Amino acid sequence: MKPSKKQVPLSLASLEQRAAWYLQQYGGNSAALRRALWRHARRAQSAEPPGPAEQPETGSTAGRIEAVVRRCQEAGLVNDEAWALSRARRLLARGHPPRRIRQLLSAAGVSQATAGQAVDSLVADNPDPQLQAMLSYARRRHLGPYRPAHQREERRKRDLGALLRAGFPFALATRLLDAPDVQRAEALLEGGWEGY
Repeated sequence: MKPSKKQVPLSLASLEQRAAWYLQQYGGNSAALRRALWRHARRAQSAEPPGPAEQPETGSTAGRIEAVVRRCQEAGLVNDEAWALSRARRLLARGHPPRRIRQLLSAAGVSQATAGQAVDSLVADNPDPQLQAMLSYARRRHLGPYRPAHQREERRKRDLGALLRAGFPFALATRLLDAPDVQRAEALLEGGWEGY
């Protein structure tokens, strides 16, 4: 059995240096920075992160990590709101519906309120973000009208399943799949093509 090492908290300077390096390399939100600092601490001394109910001591590694994260937030190096809005825009462009965007932001460590604000901002900026996301998703995956015409009918059920699994409503997905061509599908975004 190995003798246990005495855990000495990492110095504040080494944690700040690691935080600066991480933010320069990757950016990110405060939860990502916190995870990166804990990874560094575990590698440096096999420390364990505190449980959710434990309050970190200021002299402990946990207290120092929290202090570094707080300093980075106060200095403007980490801004969860800006990061969440930027990430939400990228996810929308990749074809994720607003509900899924909210889930992904929460999974990344962004608070529910901040994730909600980012999604609300998307809704305010775009006339129909769900439809825009669905068109982006279909374009990227070559579904419905973005598929070659000779394959559309035989792949309709698969395309519908892919759209539904991605989180888009049935009525909207069938409207997209019923579009005779790409121009009509894109016209959905401008509010046109009411005949379907």
